Amino acid sequence: MVQVGLHQGSALSPFLFNVVFDVLTEAVREKPPWCFLYADDVILLAKSKKALQRKLEHWREALESRGLRISRSKTEYMTTDTDGDQEESIQMDGIKLKRVTSFKYLGSMFEPSEVSATSGHQSHQVRMEARRREAREKRIGFRGRIVGMHEAGQSIRTIANNLGISTKTVLRWIRR
Repeated sequence: MVQVGLHQGSALSPFLFNVVFDVLTEAVREKPPWCFLYADDVILLAKSKKALQRKLEHWREALESRGLRISRSKTEYMTTDTDGDQEESIQMDGIKLKRVTSFKYLGSMFEPSEVSATSGHQSHQVRMEARRREAREKRIGFRGRIVGMHEAGQSIRTIANNLGISTKTVLRWIRR
């Protein structure tokens, strides 16, 4: 049972969530471009519907066996498969998931024209967007560490020495 929590809006909240979520998804998580994570938003990519169905089931088992639940109503899928069975759908626990023709993730629109249907690989534009998103996630995580260490009472100089950065950088991140 949890005895002590964090204040609403604490800079440590997203950091701690990410630490816990990393552990919970370690066995099923793949490197980009096959899996994107930002807080509790996840994108899974696969070369076929069957492969995506298997991935989704592995994620569901990994999370739900530990008390987390994937929202069936918010989970959507997109396909670029024009040759396969268009009536076949992705399901979770026998519930058909909503199929979409495009979706927005962290401010970026993903549409079938950005994915090659023949090779199953992402276009250059989508890969570049993934790299920018990954760099942003690292910066956000790094800032969370700095602010968390500061909230925990560590001095600016100690934080700078521990992370190998300047005290000016620490101050800049704390003041944001």
